[in-house]
Amino acid sequence: MTNGTERPGGYGITALVLGIVGVALGWWIVPFLGFISSILAVVFGALGMKSRTRGMAIAGLVLGIVTIVLSIVGVLLWGAMMSELPY
Repeated sequence: MTNGTERPGGYGITALVLGIVGVALGWWIVPFLGFISSILAVVFGALGMKSRTRGMAIAGLVLGIVTIVLSIVGVLLWGAMMSELPY
């Protein structure tokens, strides 16, 4: 029960779900959609920092940031490997 002063936890839950989806899509299925999902996880995590589900917002934020960084590193490594191939 809320007394009207608490904010609902939708942003935190959304950030966590998008962070998990970003990790799953980014590594196994569709990297571009995983990257977009991770960006959204960071946005919703930042919005959810003042809600009841702050822990979920932090987890989504961290998952989103880690997936974005690893995606960028993966693209750079892939580009470096492709530039070394003799054609």
